Amino acid sequence: MRILGLDVSTCTGYAFWDTSRNISSIQADVIELPPPRELPNGKKDYSWDDWRVAQVGPKIVKLIRQIGPDFILCEERLRFSKKGDGAFAFTQAIHGAIYGHCCSFGIPFGTIPISSWRALAYGKGFKPAVEPVLDAYGNQKLDDKTGKPKFKTQDWGDIAVEKCESLGIVLPQKKATSHNAAESALIAMLWRCHSRISVPGDKNREKYLSLLQKPNGSSVERNIPRQEVAA
Repeated sequence: MRILGLDVSTCTGYAFWDTSRNISSIQADVIELPPPRELPNGKKDYSWDDWRVAQVGPKIVKLIRQIGPDFILCEERLRFSKKGDGAFAFTQAIHGAIYGHCCSFGIPFGTIPISSWRALAYGKGFKPAVEPVLDAYGNQKLDDKTGKPKFKTQDWGDIAVEKCESLGIVLPQKKATSHNAAESALIAMLWRCHSRISVPGDKNREKYLSLLQKPNGSSVERNIPRQEVAA
């Protein structure tokens, strides 16, 4: 089976896994968009943001044509935002663009909540480690108000990278990029966890359920060029 995992954001991580091969063969990277832009008055250029979202289309189409996935699994979009900021709205638009192209290609897709895939990937009840906050010289910083040593919770992106490295999955070297790529790789691995996955649309759901009945090494034929993704 050819699985495409997506960690959708302004820098969307993607991971391709041919399930007939070991998980260490997963190819993971990111779909990068043009950076945001400000107007002369210092305010955000929302018109430019519309253009940035539009760039998701050709990029995801190119990726789908390269991979020819049988199923696409995305991290579920957030339904609400306490801040209600532009980044939230921007990411919502990216989700919509990707789902639309899945439908255009007739590829079944599903979503999995962040809490669900993390519990499956790291184990139920897993919590990030608490680490000391260090300065440039490697000394632990102190809180300005209390004078006590400062600590921070380990970043979820770092946890995902460590997990992928333990599985032998090669990731991009850039830290910010590797975080998104690593999380998409873990998402791709969970494509068979149907009880945790939401698959919208009756026909879409039927296609997904039929894929679950097939051996992992099989593939569903479709009119999409199946080229290997460049390493």
